[in-house]
Amino acid sequence: AEAGLVTAGAAASMLLQAAACMTGTDPAKIAQIPDTTGVKNELVIHRSHRMGYDQAYIVAGATLVEVGEGRSVKPGELEAAINDKTAGVIHICRGWRFGNLELPEVVEIAHSHGVPVIVDASGMTPPLENLTKFVSQGADMVGFSGGKGLEGPQSTGILCGRSDLIEAAR
Repeated sequence: AEAGLVTAGAAASMLLQAAACMTGTDPAKIAQIPDTTGVKNELVIHRSHRMGYDQAYIVAGATLVEVGEGRSVKPGELEAAINDKTAGVIHICRGWRFGNLELPEVVEIAHSHGVPVIVDASGMTPPLENLTKFVSQGADMVGFSGGKGLEGPQSTGILCGRSDLIEAAR
């Protein structure tokens, strides 16, 4: 990845992803959140990717826009959900998700609209190859747990990706 930083866990990475997408490095927008009045604040997420930890995105002030029904999402549904209030598209990486769009297709659709893709890969190590896989597939920011498979302290995480977005997360 172009850049990275250590976070206070994977949930903190998720919060920082949302904040970075909504504010960039604009000091006024940063000071304003979690009030996102006048700020692009929508994050699109597959309905079946919803889970308890996605509250971290909401804490930053984001509004989650769900796409798909049950375990199925069609490309047109993702495309239709992206609008002028969309700050990013969330992709949750879990081995047990079925019927959802694969990350490369999500990236293609989001990037065609100039929208970043943020990935929660908190539990995706091992294998260690996953530390580079999601960025190489086009994700703009990826968050990992420092505990779990990396076997570091449970209160740590890694956020990596595009240098401008990591700078905004800082």
